[in-house]
Amino acid sequence: MLNRRLLLILFLAFLTFANSCDRKKKVDQQVQLEELAGGDSVNVVNPDEPAHLCVLKTGDLYIGNIGQTQCVVKVGFSSKEKLSGTYYVVDTNNLYMQAKPFTISVITDGSNYRWSAGGGKELFFDMKYQYNSYEVNGALQANRCIKVNLDRENLTYFSFRKYSEETKDALSSYRYQKPMFEVDCEKDVVYGHAVGPWTSLSIPDDKSYAQTLLPYVFKASNQKDLDLTMDIYTPRGDSLTKRPLVVLIHGGAFFFGDKHESEMIAQCSHLASLGYVAVSLNYRMGFEMSKASIQRCAFKAIQDAHAAMRFLSHFAEKYRIDKEWMYIGGSSAGSITAMSMVYMTDESRPKSTLKKHFAGKFGSLNSSGNSYTDKVKIRGLVNMWGALYEIDDVIAHPISIVSFHGTADKVVPCYKGYPFVQLNGKNGKGKLSSMYFDEMYGSNEIHEVLKGKNVHHKFYPLEGMDHAPWKGEDRKLNEVYYFIQEKMTAFLYEDLIYDVKLKKSGLGSYHVTSSEVKHSNWELQGGVILSQSPDEIEIRLFQDAPVHKLSVSGLLNNEAGFNLQISKLVN
Repeated sequence: MLNRRLLLILFLAFLTFANSCDRKKKVDQQVQLEELAGGDSVNVVNPDEPAHLCVLKTGDLYIGNIGQTQCVVKVGFSSKEKLSGTYYVVDTNNLYMQAKPFTISVITDGSNYRWSAGGGKELFFDMKYQYNSYEVNGALQANRCIKVNLDRENLTYFSFRKYSEETKDALSSYRYQKPMFEVDCEKDVVYGHAVGPWTSLSIPDDKSYAQTLLPYVFKASNQKDLDLTMDIYTPRGDSLTKRPLVVLIHGGAFFFGDKHESEMIAQCSHLASLGYVAVSLNYRMGFEMSKASIQRCAFKAIQDAHAAMRFLSHFAEKYRIDKEWMYIGGSSAGSITAMSMVYMTDESRPKSTLKKHFAGKFGSLNSSGNSYTDKVKIRGLVNMWGALYEIDDVIAHPISIVSFHGTADKVVPCYKGYPFVQLNGKNGKGKLSSMYFDEMYGSNEIHEVLKGKNVHHKFYPLEGMDHAPWKGEDRKLNEVYYFIQEKMTAFLYEDLIYDVKLKKSGLGSYHVTSSEVKHSNWELQGGVILSQSPDEIEIRLFQDAPVHKLSVSGLLNNEAGFNLQISKLVN
């Protein structure tokens, strides 16, 4: 280890000649080499003139090496006669650098300099500069060095540069947070074929549910070949090659509904304007009035959801979908379908679909609709007043989920209970609901079992509201719809960056916990950055700084922006 005072002498010798003298003189071959190297920060003092110090800007930092020792100098006061400030030695065993004062002044005879540090013994020395030339790829380069002659015996070489953090364009992206794109929609894309009663049944504005239901109850047994179709919404003019996908499935009690419903168009258009690929799909609906028929109808819808996701995974490159970021969700029956698509297995499927008469007709969960075999990985769920028949799979395989549910929902229970409890009469003592439906676990129960689990989840109970409260009596979208849109937007964005953290990886070393960092800006208060890359940084801190804070902002490969910081930095 170099003597501390010698370290200071060498360090400040650099400051004497480097950076910001007003006059520059060309002295023999040494300065010619500097010009060849393209440098302009070294200033040469004519050795025949009286010695003087370069005037440096107060507060500037300089960082460099003397041998194997790395040092930092902070300028406190600077004039042609005197230079003072604080110096720090970069310690490989300590995050914090101790501050040590120094002063250099010109001796009146103009031939030497004097060094002093806080009442310690004064040292006198003279300095000379030189350049070492070398070649890089055939081009002549110059390496700035200063020889310090202490007591005419010891010669040491060193180089320093003015310290400044890398300046980059501000990294701000509102993608996935605010609308940024116009939207294109490819309608009626066929994702499969299957047998069933129908895939679309809208309720006319001038008719009630009951008026529409009755004529179709007796048609549910009529099976025919059906095209399974979806509408694909994409951000117009988007250049990103891999984009997150959100698939939404309409509700309607497995009897009514269509992918063109106003809420489906509005939600998918909004998501695509944020930068997602959004999909609204139709699926098989229609059942006879029995519990087993209703179960089998729901099972066919789940099969169709699997088929749709396999199709989208197979054509991910065409639609520029990132298969690592696929979400699915829906409302009411659509949410039941989406959640069951994630959690239901062939072992936990309804027994009514396994009876000999139906097992061959239905096949497995993944054997219907199309022959694509692509793997599907669901990142998260959007649940709007849906429920599950089994809760154990949620506990065993938790994934990200956001839920919205009216606490007074009589159609799909928010808690544990039976669907369509209004069938039991005003006094609630009837048993029709349990006759036609199995008991279900609603949104509240789902999120109760997720508490304490290391999974991203949020539940928004809609206090006192009944089923599907996002439309008014006029069947137009209301303020509840826009509340859901706002919270769903925020949740999905949070989920894109949920696993992106800033963590310590060693003494003075920190990293972003994602392999998908595309660009980043690091900022450090109260220290210096020794090295950095988009996802890693090495730092040292000034012991005497009032604030120590490390922050990084950046973009992932999918252009989701993140901002992270650590304000408590320890060894």
